[in-house]
Amino acid sequence: MSYASYILNEVKLTLKNFSDLKLDEELSVDTRYLYKWCRGHNPLLNLEEYSLTHGDIRPSNIIVKNRKIKGLIDWEMSCYSDPAQDIGWSLYFFNLYENLKGSRGFFFSEYWKACAKYDVEARVYFYEVIVALKLYIYARWTEINQPEKYACNKDFFSRVKIATPKYIERLTHRD
Repeated sequence: MSYASYILNEVKLTLKNFSDLKLDEELSVDTRYLYKWCRGHNPLLNLEEYSLTHGDIRPSNIIVKNRKIKGLIDWEMSCYSDPAQDIGWSLYFFNLYENLKGSRGFFFSEYWKACAKYDVEARVYFYEVIVALKLYIYARWTEINQPEKYACNKDFFSRVKIATPKYIERLTHRD
C-alpha cells in the first residue's frame, strides 16, 4: 500500500467515526465534501522520501532556549513518515492556546529549516485539518462515554471543541 493510500484510508476511517458520532450533523458539514477535500491532496502525498517523525509534537514536548528549538522529548509515537505530519499536528496545538498563537510562525520556520528538502508546505494544513477532526472525535467521544475523564481534561477538550469548527468553517468557506 502506498503512503497516499494509507493516509486516505485513515481519513476514511476518521470520517466514518465522525459520522457515527453524528458530528457531521452537529457541525452541519457533509463528510463527502471533507473526503473530497482530503482526496484532493492525494498527489501531494505521493512522497519519494520520508523521515523520522516525532508523532506527538505539541508545545509541552518542545524544548526552546533563546528562541531556538533545542530538542524534543516524549518520542514513543515516533515513526518513519511525512515530516509535514509533525508540523500539522504541532500547529494545531499552537492554535489552541492564545499565549502560543504568536509562536506558530516561529515554530513552522524553525521546523521547516530542519526538513526543507521535503517540500512540506503544501501538506501542512492538510494534516492540521486531520488532527482537528481526530481530536474533535476524541473530545466528543470522551465527553459522551467517559465523563470523568472528560471532566479531568475539560480545559483541553473545550479548546478542541472551539478550534475544530473553525477549521471546518474555513474548509467549507463559511468563515
